[in-house]
Amino acid sequence: MSKSKKISPEERKKKAEVKEDAQDYVNKIRDEWHKPIKKQTTDKDFYQISKAEKDGWSAEFDRVRTECLTKRTGKFLLSSTDAKEIWDRDEAVLMQNPKLVRNNTKQSYTKTNCMFIEAGK
Repeated sequence: MSKSKKISPEERKKKAEVKEDAQDYVNKIRDEWHKPIKKQTTDKDFYQISKAEKDGWSAEFDRVRTECLTKRTGKFLLSSTDAKEIWDRDEAVLMQNPKLVRNNTKQSYTKTNCMFIEAGK
């Protein structure tokens, strides 16, 4: 026969609090993940966030990552923090139309192989 250990009311209360805290954390993360995209009623691309609304580096990072995944133009090993560091390093905030490009197009998108340049319109 197995002997079951009796749990005191204090221990039971502690376990319930820990479980409740964990569930609150999960709900918070889920809510952050599922935040709706800002909708623009005046733009024909109703569900898109305009480039002006986002940080320049973030919009360009998303553009290159999407292009890389859809067109399979190379491995994308760049994190968003790397993109921000490259943005600051290259002073892309001063550019009119910054574009994230690879130094060597045969290599992957990495921090050491990418840079922001001024793109023509």
